[in-house]
Amino acid sequence: VLPISTVLAMADVSSPVSTCFTQAIADLASDNASTTFLSFADSSIATRVTPRGDWSVFTTGRDGALVTCSRLQSSSDDPESDVRITYRDEETFAALMDETLGSAAAVATGRLRVLGSLKLASASEELYAAAEALLRQQYGSAVVSAEEVLALQRAEEEELAAQLERRLA
Repeated sequence: VLPISTVLAMADVSSPVSTCFTQAIADLASDNASTTFLSFADSSIATRVTPRGDWSVFTTGRDGALVTCSRLQSSSDDPESDVRITYRDEETFAALMDETLGSAAAVATGRLRVLGSLKLASASEELYAAAEALLRQQYGSAVVSAEEVLALQRAEEEELAAQLERRLA
């Protein structure tokens, strides 16, 4: 399976990966038959990419269904929530969603900061998995076979080599 950032890039999505995920979560919240996330029922999770970024707050009801997804300006106070998760930068968020970086390693290296319930922060992975599934459903038709991806990568590498050779000549 291709990393989600690759899927989005192949679909010519210009928005950052974090923005795509936030929109997908908002779409899940607005869906009347919203996915249920029982492991964090009646809770709220606030996330932001970069320490000065805007907050996205996700709230679940008593039944665990995603109820709201709201956005708070970075200039406002820290939102009242059960857990606040801050990603150092967009690259960290994308690496975590692509599963090329583990959350434990991100926390240990300071790229991911969690304040509040670690149990709830871990349980929020269900929400991101549902958002990823929605994104793959929306943009999956743009994805080509692995052989075509390799061919595109080889073509890029050959073009870069040709440019380097022209500069050297």
